[in-house]
Amino acid sequence: YARSSGYCIGGANWTVAYKGHCTAFISTSAFATCLHPQEWDGSVLNEAQAIVFCDAVDPAESEDSEINTVPQNVQISQRINQLCSAAISTLKQRSRVLLIGEPYGVTQDILQVIAENAMSMNLPLPQFIFISPVAEHTVQYGNIMGEWLCAAKQAMLYLPEYPFVDKDLRQKGHLHFVRSLSELAIRNIPQGIWFVIASPRDTATINHFIRQWQQDAKQCGGADMAAGTGASKFSVLLYDDDVARAQSIVNRISATNEVTYVPVSQRLTHHAIEQCLAGATRAQHVLVPSHIYSRLPPSISNNLDFKLLEYSYLQATEIDLDTDRHLPLNIQKEMTQQLKRTGKQHAV
Repeated sequence: YARSSGYCIGGANWTVAYKGHCTAFISTSAFATCLHPQEWDGSVLNEAQAIVFCDAVDPAESEDSEINTVPQNVQISQRINQLCSAAISTLKQRSRVLLIGEPYGVTQDILQVIAENAMSMNLPLPQFIFISPVAEHTVQYGNIMGEWLCAAKQAMLYLPEYPFVDKDLRQKGHLHFVRSLSELAIRNIPQGIWFVIASPRDTATINHFIRQWQQDAKQCGGADMAAGTGASKFSVLLYDDDVARAQSIVNRISATNEVTYVPVSQRLTHHAIEQCLAGATRAQHVLVPSHIYSRLPPSISNNLDFKLLEYSYLQATEIDLDTDRHLPLNIQKEMTQQLKRTGKQHAV
């Protein structure tokens, strides 16, 4: 059975029962209660004899004292407000915004706050454009998966008003879902103030808009340039909680354009895992990633009645596949060569 992980709508942790034994698989999870998904459901650990933590924040990326001392709800709320303030400041100048973030989870909270603030301040409503093949479905989860919403949002399901702003934006013609840049080229989206949301994994889309908007800024009229409005200015906002990936994006963009990077860390830290294990009363074996295992206090397995084990993620091997190659034979050949070179185990 599945229980909410608290990370996004439909994000789940699973308990698998077989011959009287239960194993809990803890995926990307969050303890925060200030966002729209249903809160973390710790009952997934109640009956588990074995627990596998599949994802957590690398301690090397969470040394920020604020992450470890400020309550997570306060920290996340502050950082979302920081992002939204930067976006609203740009929209006040009739300028464009590129938000780099996944089309689910925190992005829906950011969209909600920005749209509501823009309407309450009587600002021109921008065209919100998701560039993603999955965004339309993930945004719709708020309507079709009401039981996976937080208590406050679930209560709104029984009111005439829709609990999310996306329905209103669609009716007004200010919300668009585009699967790719090639589809964007043939879509008739009104010009003006654009608020574009692109995944941090989608390098092509990020580069396209930065390059295009920089060209527009060079070609804009003198009045816009003097006022710092319209096509003469745009903002790039980034909230990815994968620090290594985010830093790579910042390094690539910051040479030519300013980037506002605000990490919104939701994933479990080693402190949160320690808190989870305190309630795992039936656990006999607990597996955690190696980078987390080294940070857990040695006393934790002594105080609780289970064996704490570590594991490492499988190494991935990238293989170029040309259309004229015999795929199975070449995959086998290249995998064998890689095994000989590294001496490590692989899985396909």
